[in-house]
Amino acid sequence: MAIGDMETSQHAPRATIAWLIPSGVDRAVIDVFDMTPPEIRLAVFTNTVAVSMMEARQFDAVAFDRDQRDVILRSVRDLAQSAHPDFTAVTGDLIQAAMGVRWDMALRDAVSEVTGTASTTAMTAVTDALTFLGVRRVAVATPFRDEQNVYVRRYLEEAGFEVGSLVGHPTHSVRDVRALPPDAPETTSMKAFEADRTAQAVFIACPVWRVGPFIDPLEQACGVPVLTVLNTFVWRGLTALEHPGNVRGYGHLLQNALAQPTKQSAFADA
Repeated sequence: MAIGDMETSQHAPRATIAWLIPSGVDRAVIDVFDMTPPEIRLAVFTNTVAVSMMEARQFDAVAFDRDQRDVILRSVRDLAQSAHPDFTAVTGDLIQAAMGVRWDMALRDAVSEVTGTASTTAMTAVTDALTFLGVRRVAVATPFRDEQNVYVRRYLEEAGFEVGSLVGHPTHSVRDVRALPPDAPETTSMKAFEADRTAQAVFIACPVWRVGPFIDPLEQACGVPVLTVLNTFVWRGLTALEHPGNVRGYGHLLQNALAQPTKQSAFADA
């Protein structure tokens, strides 16, 4: 289902990024519009495949692949027919982490085949950004319970990164995540970074808790890049469109979307 799109320029958009969210819509969606340059159109679509993942006592990867993969791709097909995107993002980091690197990369490739565009998933955007920034060791903050954090750690390690620390919360539903204190993304991220100050970046999982306002303050406090599902998928879209970004307020990655870190970078020594 399309939930709408917003153009923040009076001129026709140069290109369209289409975003499929596997859950409902809340304030975090507005942050993504703010992360997107005004000449880029952002079209947002939803389905509800994430709810069962968050609230299931046990996750059955075989059943998910059988029952939901085609649902995702049908949603992507509808998205492509409606939005005619130049780049497509399918988020759902916990699902993708649970399914593993190979499944996630295959999903990304299938999305590209369906839409005829470059595409990303939440987790491939995160790992692409980590690679782009030269990060090997990462501190992770999540709103997830321990058994779900196993998936996040395993995915990142499978993708070739070291997880120096990982801090989460004992949540069992989307409602639990939304009930966390508003500053939980910031305090949890600081706890994760303080547990491993050798980390070269902080990754804040899950867009359900509102992470956008904390990206810049955390980068200033920690002195390393702060990556989320949101700023990484927007960044990945901008790089595919060869757009420089120049977006302020949501981290170093979007300020200089095409510029890899140099010795002059604020994060060169991270």
